[in-house]
Amino acid sequence: MSAVEWDERYSVGVNELDEQHRGLFSIFYTLLEVRSTQQSLQEVADALAKLKAYTYNHFKLEEKYMAECDYPDLEDYIKNELNKY
Repeated sequence: MSAVEWDERYSVGVNELDEQHRGLFSIFYTLLEVRSTQQSLQEVADALAKLKAYTYNHFKLEEKYMAECDYPDLEDYIKNELNKY
């Protein structure tokens, strides 16, 4: 399976968010490695837990930026994100 690689075209122009986006790619690569090397179930569970926590925190940060910018659809965004967990 070929992995999607970070590219500057994915940048949103906010350094803190872009760093976190790169972090998400890194965790994704870890999951691919865990899968391809057939590591233990615990290592898979740990990688998935890290991804879940990181993603949750990332979306909270995005919400903060959206609120600061008076993003008009923030309320709907939050409702939709909460339904994913």
